[in-house]
Amino acid sequence: MIVNSDNLKEIIPRAVFPIVARINSEWQPSGTAFLVSRHGFLLAARHVIEPAARKRGRMLGPEGKFIDEGNFFALFFESRGNPPSFVSRFLSIESTTLPDQGDVAFCQLRWPPRDGPLINPLAFGIRPAPPRVGEQVFIFGYNKLDLTVVSETDDTLHVNCDSEACAVRGVVRELHIPIKDRGLASFPCFTVEVETEVIPGMSGGPVVNEAGYVCGTVSTSPSWDRMTTCAMLTLAMGLRVSVLPRRDLAARSSYLVELVRDGLIPSDGSWRQIELREVAAGVANVFLRDASR
Repeated sequence: MIVNSDNLKEIIPRAVFPIVARINSEWQPSGTAFLVSRHGFLLAARHVIEPAARKRGRMLGPEGKFIDEGNFFALFFESRGNPPSFVSRFLSIESTTLPDQGDVAFCQLRWPPRDGPLINPLAFGIRPAPPRVGEQVFIFGYNKLDLTVVSETDDTLHVNCDSEACAVRGVVRELHIPIKDRGLASFPCFTVEVETEVIPGMSGGPVVNEAGYVCGTVSTSPSWDRMTTCAMLTLAMGLRVSVLPRRDLAARSSYLVELVRDGLIPSDGSWRQIELREVAAGVANVFLRDASR
């Protein structure tokens, strides 16, 4: 999938989802996530998921994992009719795994959704290795997400949803792999010089190169010099996740890079640069074999 200015409006609603949390009967927008697998896997930012979980009083268990269906949702804006109109569908997030380090979280949707399959969803491939300095990227997300519940019954929720899909163009300027970025982040990250403002609601959104592969997630909004800090996906490859069973997928516990290796998450092949060294059962450090490629 080639990403350019001509197909942004097609890509965003099919692959990039706002995340909302239900906290004390109120609906609160949390940020942005994106689809990376036909099995319903999402990636998002830890700082998008974790605060909402803690507000609900949920203690995070081993591996930062919680399963709490019914409180976290991804919104899919489904195009219907001709001319098209968009219908918001609430997709329940069944499982989320948060890392001890880094800002990339792994989520699993109920898949397929209870109310039927999605119409024409699009899963991004990922680039587990760092991006290349100087390459052009696009940052996707949602701004001004406002949900108003119109009516609710046991099995149906009707809401008015006001949102604005955003795409911001930028250029990768610096990589910060072994050390933190001037005190801004304590995990492998990179900075993107953006042409326009990155809105806070875009946090967790994908950073996509021109070949269509996600190379990071949005961690911070731009500073005065228009630099946005983004988390690399490299460290997340060592995240241990428990995959829930699906019709065409058996339950398994794997490192994220193993899901990429086995083709459950498409990639550009740079996962071969990732080396895991286990330090304890289910805990591994991540190393890059060749960071220059």
